[in-house]
Amino acid sequence: MAANAPHGDGRHDDGRKVNVKLIAIGLFVVLLVVFALLNTHDVGVDWLFDTVSAPMILVIAISALLGFAIGFFVRSHLAARKT
Repeated sequence: MAANAPHGDGRHDDGRKVNVKLIAIGLFVVLLVVFALLNTHDVGVDWLFDTVSAPMILVIAISALLGFAIGFFVRSHLAARKT
């Protein structure tokens, strides 16, 4: 059967696969960017010994980057332990 031929159950295979995970990540990034752009006012960020004022968009961006980095390293560490 040719790669572009329709299947017997009515499906058509054109060689492309939908990557649901990639689409979900893209939607999450768009949502995060819109959320950050709507929250640009200054907020107080409490540290152990001090409080600093920073734009909320910066706080959101740094928090998101740290979350992605932690998730990436934890996932790669767990994947390395399985092998």
